[in-house]
Amino acid sequence: MDSRSRGRNRPRWIAAGTGWCYLGSVTVETIFTQALGLPEEARAELAAKLLESLQEVPTEKRTYRAAWDAEIAERIEELEAGKAELIPWETARAQIFGR
Repeated sequence: MDSRSRGRNRPRWIAAGTGWCYLGSVTVETIFTQALGLPEEARAELAAKLLESLQEVPTEKRTYRAAWDAEIAERIEELEAGKAELIPWETARAQIFGR
């Protein structure tokens, strides 16, 4: 961790692109108030970017999701090809919960 980001009473710095950005005492309300001063088109662009950032899936989660999708597809193929050994739910539950 960079020394600029340690400590409760120290200035707050965040990584921004290729450098560091000082947050100081920036709050959501401060950013909102400043954003209201932008022209309408710029506010719309900012709003769209903020919404898009909420919908993005982090790379790590995309990797896990892709791995699970591949695993599920493989299991479906095995099932459809008759290669999978099926067991009743009661047996599976007993194996899972030890009952």
